[in-house]
Amino acid sequence: FWVGWLWLGYLIFPVEQAIAQTVTGTIAGQVIDQQQAPLAGVLVRFINLENGFDYGKRTDRLGTYRIEFLPAGAYQI
Repeated sequence: FWVGWLWLGYLIFPVEQAIAQTVTGTIAGQVIDQQQAPLAGVLVRFINLENGFDYGKRTDRLGTYRIEFLPAGAYQI
């Protein structure tokens, strides 16, 4: 009985699940100098070319950065 109601609810309200889906991505990398040494504390900025929103992240002690959940789009780094 309950299984039938769960299926019925799923079939009636599938639009809500589709609305909640968002396309995002991750950008990761490393900043190094000319001698290949990692650069810590460098601000890496990603500017969305469609809306101008600015995402920033500082590199860690190994010169690496990782920005997650960026909305899909074109970015200037």
